[in-house]
Amino acid sequence: MTDKLLPCPFCGGDPEQDYQRSFRWLKDGRLDHGAAIYCTFCNADMIMCRGDHPELSDEERMAIMVENWNRRADHARQTTGSAGGPTYLDFITPDEIFEKGPDAVKKWQAAKLVELLGPSAA
Repeated sequence: MTDKLLPCPFCGGDPEQDYQRSFRWLKDGRLDHGAAIYCTFCNADMIMCRGDHPELSDEERMAIMVENWNRRADHARQTTGSAGGPTYLDFITPDEIFEKGPDAVKKWQAAKLVELLGPSAA
């Protein structure tokens, strides 16, 4: 296992590890913590609650989370464009476009679609 995290499988953003992600038990409302990995851009995340696996140490829980995150991210990279067409990863809007607002994002996405599929996509 490795501690190196692959980019987010949904947006390509940078992930971070959190060994003490708080959560509240649905059953009785008490607070606990677990190991989590989350994207710093789109907030996609995975968590393994301590209460679900009390036999594991925090480090063991995180090692499993890293393996699972990287499997998901690696799968996304392997399947990008595998069907011959664009996938969600092709439409990750650059920050400089996103910051200009919704109209700029729509215009960029339309231009990206034409770039990927040709003029008939317009």
